[in-house]
Amino acid sequence: MNAAEWNASCAPGTLVAYHPILGETASRLVRTRSLAWELGHGAAVVSITGVAGGVLLESLKVIAVKVPDEHEPAGDVREGK
Repeated sequence: MNAAEWNASCAPGTLVAYHPILGETASRLVRTRSLAWELGHGAAVVSITGVAGGVLLESLKVIAVKVPDEHEPAGDVREGK
């Protein structure tokens, strides 16, 4: 998934499971803190709570999407993705 695709479906504040080591099952629940962006070599990253810098989108599994919508109260989330 590239940054534009991520940003179209996941606003900052989305609840995700962060896998610090790709391929391992260990994870922790965090929230995204930014929109995703692409690094110079094309890897898509996003900022998350508790980690400095950007983390690869591949290391995240969406748990609940925060959807910005003028008809919903701020902070509303929708399960899964």
